[in-house]
Amino acid sequence: MSLKSERRGIHVDQSELLCKKGCGYYGNPAWQGFCSKCWREEYHKARQKQIQEDWELAERLQREEEEAFASSQSSQGAQSLTFSKFEEKKTNEKTRKVTTVKKFFSASSRVGSKKAEIQEAKAPSPSINRQTSIETDRVTKEFIDFLKTFHKTGQEVYKQTKMFLEAMPYKR
Repeated sequence: MSLKSERRGIHVDQSELLCKKGCGYYGNPAWQGFCSKCWREEYHKARQKQIQEDWELAERLQREEEEAFASSQSSQGAQSLTFSKFEEKKTNEKTRKVTTVKKFFSASSRVGSKKAEIQEAKAPSPSINRQTSIETDRVTKEFIDFLKTFHKTGQEVYKQTKMFLEAMPYKR
């Protein structure tokens, strides 16, 4: 056996371990051969460059979008009028339905003495048997049409409302 002292393992040259920039510190493979100080500098430069490119792209896209919008505005003048009319009609429809429902459920504005109210609460009002007015019929029809859009839930609401209104004169 020979007494030679041979080193086993991987031989790495010292220059391969040093920072790529040649600053004298050791580099790190995770940082692409740079030391921590040089890595921060390189990373910061790359990040600033990316931010600048993104900013320029955003500005270019914004300009293109503004130009496209301006050209579409001039060609869509007539279309926007019809759409705004549609929106206005839809808003009016919603408002009308809401006010109809509110009218249906709002307390009637009665002016009278407490005696009359107590007497009315004890016995059913003679107005139950009176003919319904045109306004009441119209509001009832609108309410039913509104509830039809909700199918089964609307049917249940209609039943509960009808029971409530029929029981109302008998309640105190």
